[in-house]
Amino acid sequence: MSALPVRPSSISACDEVTMSENPSPTTVGSYDVAVIGAGFGGMSAALELARRGARVAMFETLTYPGGCASTFTRRGRQFESGATLFSGFAEGQLFRRLIDDFDLDVEFVPLDPIVELRTETFELAIPPRREELVCRFCALPGVDEVGVRRFFDRQKKIADMLW
Repeated sequence: MSALPVRPSSISACDEVTMSENPSPTTVGSYDVAVIGAGFGGMSAALELARRGARVAMFETLTYPGGCASTFTRRGRQFESGATLFSGFAEGQLFRRLIDDFDLDVEFVPLDPIVELRTETFELAIPPRREELVCRFCALPGVDEVGVRRFFDRQKKIADMLW
């Protein structure tokens, strides 16, 4: 496991984050908080804690950050893994706030479709716009439109609370 100390003074540029293959107990003890995992959640927590003045040590078992959102290679080809549907980029939501607060050079442009569900007998393109997705589900043969809309209404309320 690697330690990635995050210092409040470096948060705006994030260029002082360092890795230590074998952090000593003395090194680890000099931090206020230990964040386990350098995925989106861990990095977001570390940034917010450091912004509030905490000395943060981030621990990641891999040699790079990103958690489940990473790239792997098989038979000479690269594949993206991890989250396939992104949330939290709307105005006031977590990732949008981090991008704005830390003046990160990030532009979020959703793909259209975001992903396609495919079986031998069925294909469904998942669009980036919520209402269009709901309409596509409602248009499927034998679907209970009221039930689908009720499900997505509830899902939106939960997502809005989390993000």
